[in-house]
Amino acid sequence: MIPDIRFEAAFLRAALLLGLIDEREVNAWAEALLETATESVGLLAEVALAQPELTTVREALRPLAEPSTRRELEPALLAFLAIDPVAAAFAAPDWIRLLEQLRREEIFSPTISSAIKRFKDRWMLASAGVSAQPSLSVELHEWLTSARGTAYYRISLECADERAALLGALSRKVVRDRRVGGTPQSASRAWMIESPSGAGRTLVLNEPLWRTAVVEFSPLPLGSRIPYARVPVQALLVLDEATAEPMGADEANHRLSAV
Repeated sequence: MIPDIRFEAAFLRAALLLGLIDEREVNAWAEALLETATESVGLLAEVALAQPELTTVREALRPLAEPSTRRELEPALLAFLAIDPVAAAFAAPDWIRLLEQLRREEIFSPTISSAIKRFKDRWMLASAGVSAQPSLSVELHEWLTSARGTAYYRISLECADERAALLGALSRKVVRDRRVGGTPQSASRAWMIESPSGAGRTLVLNEPLWRTAVVEFSPLPLGSRIPYARVPVQALLVLDEATAEPMGADEANHRLSAV
């Protein structure tokens, strides 16, 4: 269920190990959740106040991250590696290094681990001059795209007016794109969900709409870059590109208040 602090903490521990995120981002992630996640406030405070250093922050996350399951982390990490703007710029050797680290941590399933090992072996042969692998980078990217799961993103804005302003801006953007293209191209959607702790509401974007938000409103907070595998069944649709009309902040606020 979104948001899930234990899942996010486990995800962040793995991402820190790979150097995909900065320790200070994790401190800010914990600080942003302190007011709403009352059941974990003590552990979140430890993370928020931790010295921004790799080992210290990872150890502060440990009590929050356990227990975590490989079934939840695998698709999230693959999705993050495939489409996050920071990770997407990596060259093939960097991809191999990152994926091999995750494989050694036994985060991935045997099927994914075997595929990573095959890429590593091919890269090592190419590095040693034993065989040429001109298409390795392309094949690796194609594999990541096919292996990763569906991704949804919670928008970590606690202020209702900020959520409404973002939803209104996104509605105007997708309507403009639809009018230029003639028909919807990306099936952009957004939902509103109730926080599991009862601490308020959360706006969730599917991947196409999240990509728009990245381009239009970057940088997004770290909490809004963590992929989830699904939207809760009780989520209420608040924007659908196929039927969306442009909304101002007041209209978006009314839409969110009405659901």
